[in-house]
Amino acid sequence: MAESAHSARIREWDKLAADSGLPNEMVKLARKAAHAGDLAQERYWYEKAADLGHIDSMGFLAFLAMGEGDEEQAFAMCKRAADYGDAGAMLALGARAQRAGKFKRARKWYRKAAKRGNTEAMWRSGSLEDRAGNTDRARDWFSRAAELNHTDAMLSLADLEQSSGNTAQARVWYRRAAGFN
Repeated sequence: MAESAHSARIREWDKLAADSGLPNEMVKLARKAAHAGDLAQERYWYEKAADLGHIDSMGFLAFLAMGEGDEEQAFAMCKRAADYGDAGAMLALGARAQRAGKFKRARKWYRKAAKRGNTEAMWRSGSLEDRAGNTDRARDWFSRAAELNHTDAMLSLADLEQSSGNTAQARVWYRRAAGFN
């Protein structure tokens, strides 16, 4: 009996903190609602936190929208998170643009994410440059990501070196990708 009174008191304090404008408390309530299967409350608390600039909440809302098949809402949330500086959202926007064949836009988003240290975005930038025949730019992007231990970038760089006739350098990158420094 005391445990349920204690739990009720905790819920009361959590709600009070969330109602006071604390985004992390709002996220806590959203997660509790998700655990209880209450999608409406989950969304409510994530939206309140997102309205206060909580980037992870924007990501969760994008995820919820995708799960509901609402790609436009997911895009809007990703764009909002990207505007707040979230590199993962920038990467997602780049991937969306690339799937749509909008390579200039994809390149823009990948480069923004890469500037924030996102190695996947660096590798994807290199892949776009490689497909466009810009070998030197591709090599630069692959090298940046490979130096930060992105395995696909190491393999892409090795392939690029191999096709350029630089088998010794290709071997270095193939070995590194395989974990043989």
